[in-house]
Amino acid sequence: MSDDREGPMGNLSVDQQLLGELESFRSLIENVSDIYTIATADGRFDFLSRSTKLGYEPGELLGRQLFEFIHPDDAPNVAATMARALASPRQILSVEHRFLHQNGSWLHMESQGFSDVGRDGRLRLIVVSRDITERKKAEAALRKSEERFRRVVEHIDDGLIVDDLAGKVTYTNDRFLSLFGLNRSEMPSITLEDCLAFEYRERLRELRQRRIRSEAGLGRLECEGIRRDGRRFWLEVDVVAIVDESGTVTGTQSVIRDVTKRKNAEDALRSREQEYATELERRVERRTEALRRANEEIQKRTAALGSLTRELTDTEHRERVHLAEVLHDGLQQLLVSALLSLKILGTSASKDQQPEIQRLRAVLDEAIQASRSLTADLCPPGLLDAGWACAFTWLAGQMKEKYGLRVELAIEDDVEPANTSAKILLFNAVRELLFNVVKHAGTSEARVEVSRQDSSLTIRVSDAGAGFDSTRLETDRTGNPGFGLFSIRERVALFRGNLKIESSPGSGARFTLTAPLKACADA
Repeated sequence: MSDDREGPMGNLSVDQQLLGELESFRSLIENVSDIYTIATADGRFDFLSRSTKLGYEPGELLGRQLFEFIHPDDAPNVAATMARALASPRQILSVEHRFLHQNGSWLHMESQGFSDVGRDGRLRLIVVSRDITERKKAEAALRKSEERFRRVVEHIDDGLIVDDLAGKVTYTNDRFLSLFGLNRSEMPSITLEDCLAFEYRERLRELRQRRIRSEAGLGRLECEGIRRDGRRFWLEVDVVAIVDESGTVTGTQSVIRDVTKRKNAEDALRSREQEYATELERRVERRTEALRRANEEIQKRTAALGSLTRELTDTEHRERVHLAEVLHDGLQQLLVSALLSLKILGTSASKDQQPEIQRLRAVLDEAIQASRSLTADLCPPGLLDAGWACAFTWLAGQMKEKYGLRVELAIEDDVEPANTSAKILLFNAVRELLFNVVKHAGTSEARVEVSRQDSSLTIRVSDAGAGFDSTRLETDRTGNPGFGLFSIRERVALFRGNLKIESSPGSGARFTLTAPLKACADA
């Protein structure tokens, strides 16, 4: 209850003559949203406008006791207000209460009124009431929302502090108090600035003013806070302006996060990085010196590398020939002998044993064929004695038989290198290039051309398959087919030769091996 002349009644005139002419304004009263009531001193309805808003028929409540419709919990307060009004005529008083709607629900009402003497000389109450049910619901929802927000704020791991434009603290959560070791009773005399190290306070003021003025710049402030016991710790402070419904800034809200662990970790990381940098520099110096000495040694040995590689090529071929001879003269003979013995055994074996003998014969036949194929792979027929034409013809047959790749040959006469190492190396390079066609080109046809151009031997392997981006091979030393092509290029370089690669996606590929004939003869 309060003495308040603001509200639904406003500056309602209490002029006796105007009240006596109330009937003249009945149509006006019936068309406004507020409810006008005249009640007797004992609380009975004498006049009620807009009763339908309360769910009742016009005139239905006249003569009824108004406390029949006041919520029991509100009745004492309403009765006290009526008593005060009757005791002080023309003093406008207000009260909030609940009024029973015809459907049984309770409407929240805000009523203002005063008492006056009517023309009949009796004291009466003149009241203006306004339905505030929706406002009450909104207030309840707001309180519930604020309570949820408060519970969230009180349980977050960051400190929260709200202050007005003068910097006076209006709210802090428990986390803020625990961060600085403060009691809530101390907060009226403490500001956020007081909680920061002196050298950071001006920066906080500047950040706060920028937020209030909605200016850009100055993001979160990283600074040191001071606990009650004097210990310093690192903080991250983020400030935002608080704006009311009219758009006016009323204060600021600051979120304070303890970042001491992160700062310590960053400091430790920087220290460790510095240690690593120093150690790395020392190691680089040592490695540089070692590399210099190693480079000198490499330069000394590079000259002998070509000769050694060619010798290894010859040795590899001799070992291949030796293994081929062992397979042919040893393993294959044993397998053939076992097959003959099994045939002889089959003539005297029982009918029940025949299926197993047939299975063993098939296994031996397969082993003999695998041994013969391996022998040919190790030492291609005719490579050294019958010449390149014979060897390349055999290679084309192998590619067709094993991989379904038809190889067209175009080999000129008198182009075969005189040197054995060069002959073996270039043959193996062609074989590897054809394997690349099988694995990557996606085609069943390829062409091998061997020719003499001026003083150079030229071997070209081409296909019309998928192709690839040849420019990527300039830096590729680890993937396929890049590494294999790189290996071929390095081996051909031993004979002062070169491998040229021409290809693009969808346009096939062409690999051209060139080597000076003199180098191939003298190698």
